[in-house]
Amino acid sequence: MRRIIMAWGMLLVGALWGASITNKPILNLPGTENKFDTEGTIKKLVEVRRIPILQKQQEIQNLKIENQIIQDFVNYLRELDNKSKKLYSFESPFGDKLAESSDESSVSAIAQRKAKKDTSQVKVIQIAQADSFASRSVSRSESLPAGDFSLTMGETTVKVRFRGGNIYQLAEQINQQASEIVEAKVVADTPFTGVLVISGKKTGQKNKLIFSGNLDPFFSVGLLKVGEDKKERYTPSLSRTVAKKGKPLISESQVTLSPVSEGEIVLSDSPEIKENTTLIFSASITQLPEEDSPTNYLLDFPIEKMESVQISNVTVEGGSLIVYYEEPKAPPVRVSNFQDYLILEYSDGQVQHLSPTASGVYSNKLIMQKGKRIVRITFKNENTDKQVTIQNISLETVVSEGGIQPGNPVSKAQDAIFTLDGIEVTRDKNDIDDVIDGVVLTLKNPSSFPARISVDHDYEKIYQAILDWVHAYNQVMEYLAIATAPDKDRTPLSERSQETLRNGVFQADVSFNSLRSKLRTIIQNAYPGTDISKGFSSDLLFEQIGSPKREVCF
Repeated sequence: MRRIIMAWGMLLVGALWGASITNKPILNLPGTENKFDTEGTIKKLVEVRRIPILQKQQEIQNLKIENQIIQDFVNYLRELDNKSKKLYSFESPFGDKLAESSDESSVSAIAQRKAKKDTSQVKVIQIAQADSFASRSVSRSESLPAGDFSLTMGETTVKVRFRGGNIYQLAEQINQQASEIVEAKVVADTPFTGVLVISGKKTGQKNKLIFSGNLDPFFSVGLLKVGEDKKERYTPSLSRTVAKKGKPLISESQVTLSPVSEGEIVLSDSPEIKENTTLIFSASITQLPEEDSPTNYLLDFPIEKMESVQISNVTVEGGSLIVYYEEPKAPPVRVSNFQDYLILEYSDGQVQHLSPTASGVYSNKLIMQKGKRIVRITFKNENTDKQVTIQNISLETVVSEGGIQPGNPVSKAQDAIFTLDGIEVTRDKNDIDDVIDGVVLTLKNPSSFPARISVDHDYEKIYQAILDWVHAYNQVMEYLAIATAPDKDRTPLSERSQETLRNGVFQADVSFNSLRSKLRTIIQNAYPGTDISKGFSSDLLFEQIGSPKREVCF
């Protein structure tokens, strides 16, 4: 009996194991039939149970898409915020200035934000330069004598020790020991020779390059020489002065101008002004005693009185009879502040006024008049209480200086000289940042005519900043318009196309609709601009600013 039960048990286990492998029942339990689709029923039951899971998965997918839409919108908002800050912050383009020069080859200009809108006239007379000396052409193998020497520029002195050698070794020693103030180089003018060039690193008259010590290496290559002090002097004869007003006292060497007098001399030989020409003269100014001002009175002659009149017990005596009255004459005008005693007229018609303020000897460098000729000298005194004497007028031109001089000067240390609106300005450098507030001038070359320096707002930068803001604003408003537009399509976001993905996705969201309304209101408010005198109205509507290429979305 036990064996029979074990056999039935093994048979049942085998049947169940087979059913698990084939997934189909191979054994019908007692009381059942094989007419039910058990497998299909199970699948349907599983699908029913999966519906909530699929719904959650779709919700998650939709949320991911919504989140991506919001992220894209946040990026547009961030871009609009950045463009708005750029218009209102301290870096606003409305504060940027642009400087333009009518002659960039002569002078250029850069304007800072603090510069004022203005126009100036700049004429470059000469640019600042550094000393630069060249030697003669020297054989590359030529041995130069040794020497210990010093180089001085401004307040800096550097000692150099040269133990002998060729020009390349001399240049190397100078660069190693004196690179702070000078630069030395050798230019190979031929395959077998070279030219030694020593140049200062600072410009300006005060930064002349001075050599001292044992200078045999420089004398041997012709870079330095002992110069001869030579000057040319031109002295006009003042006796040819012609009186034009008053009675000036004229002699061979001086002209004395009494009050309100004038004289002039025409220079038929018209001396030329050269690079190193200086006008030298002496002036003597004497204060005269103050004169009494004229006074006008009524004519003094006897006049008869009117007869007395008696009324009741009162007698009224007659007054004096005025038979003649003369209007008082204005006293002569007193002038005591005139100073343009000496006037030079040049061959190009330009006039230069020299104004000595006290007695003494005056020296005026005529650098600005280089190449011109003096055709007339005028002596003038408009003062009523001063006597002025001009004497010993001469033009002195330095042909050569004495002492140690460069053998072949490439350039000489000199200051930059230019005029700003007719006023002469001197600086020791070519980058000038202290004559026009907020503007840096760069002097490049001398010019014959003034260059026009114009400082104005950078309108192109302002225009571009506004266009960039409009573009960012339009992107935000376009995004909001699509996302909040009424849309009856209930298709899940995960099943939509890219073209319709954002349609009405936030149409019921209060925050998005409120944001769109606020942005629309902000753009219609007035822009708090700057002062009208600076080129912008104090209150501007956006449509007044205008945007010719792009319109604003509302």
